[in-house]
Amino acid sequence: MKRIAALLGTLLLISMITFLAFSVLPGDASVSKLGTNASPERVEKLRNEMGLNDPLPVRYINWLKNAVWLDFGRSFQYTDVTVRELIGRRFGVTLLLTGCSFLMIVLVSYPLGVFCGRRKKKHTASYWGTAAVNFITQITMSVPPFFLGILITYFFGITLGWFQPGGFIPPSDDLAACLWYLLFPAAAIALPKSAMIIRFLSEAVREEAAKDYVRTAYSKGCPENRVFYRHILKNAMIPTITFSALILIEVIAGSLVIEQVFSVPGIGRLLVTAISNRDFPVVQGVTLLLTGFVVIANTAVDLLYHKIDPRTRVNLKRPGAGGRKGESV
Repeated sequence: MKRIAALLGTLLLISMITFLAFSVLPGDASVSKLGTNASPERVEKLRNEMGLNDPLPVRYINWLKNAVWLDFGRSFQYTDVTVRELIGRRFGVTLLLTGCSFLMIVLVSYPLGVFCGRRKKKHTASYWGTAAVNFITQITMSVPPFFLGILITYFFGITLGWFQPGGFIPPSDDLAACLWYLLFPAAAIALPKSAMIIRFLSEAVREEAAKDYVRTAYSKGCPENRVFYRHILKNAMIPTITFSALILIEVIAGSLVIEQVFSVPGIGRLLVTAISNRDFPVVQGVTLLLTGFVVIANTAVDLLYHKIDPRTRVNLKRPGAGGRKGESV
């Protein structure tokens, strides 16, 4: 309940900052919509219709009442189109790109992280393979995703012709072609994040392998694979899963930038277009939606860590149960 209360308080604070930030920016939304040649009478009439002449607290309360139901008003740029409709058209593409990126991260990083974390004899094939993976991950983490996207576009799009840069196909027209196109921007997002999880998981495996309980298990004659998969890897995956959930948040933020590089019509392109056109209802709606998702995801990560790691739980004293009240499991 405390975490839910903190979540609601944070969302309320974010909504206040979002609304206030775009309310104090210089410029007039009515002038932006009508043009600089519009008469003062028309501008004043539109300001009254848009509620821009109301006091700031009144405008915020009215906006918040509608925002609770995901009603962010109507777009200034697109006539007779609500912000919710605009976001709904683009959200599916961004969600599909995020899903492809995160799936690629999991499929690449977890096996390679386990491979790099296991003990290996020197001058063997696995030893040199680990060195090669570490070298590649070090380079991949140093390259910004947008620059990696430019390189992928040049080599795979222009040079090899595997896809047509800027030729995005909506999933409603051809889902297979859409997924093939999204494979390349997803790779630009996933490669740096995969390198981070590989390094994190391999270090977690090494730390667990150096603990006393592992040496005790080996001294009792337990097979190496059993000790590794049932004890070392199981404990190393606890922080890695929570770290991966935080990476998912960064994937969403990274998709906003990559959408510009690959001309993917998602939430990121909608946000950039709305900012350039001073379409404040769209900017407010997208910003509140994305920041709200980040806050909810962070709360979910905390609850997930509490669920998968029994050491963080508290065993309250029950009738017939041993132990003191508040004793950790």
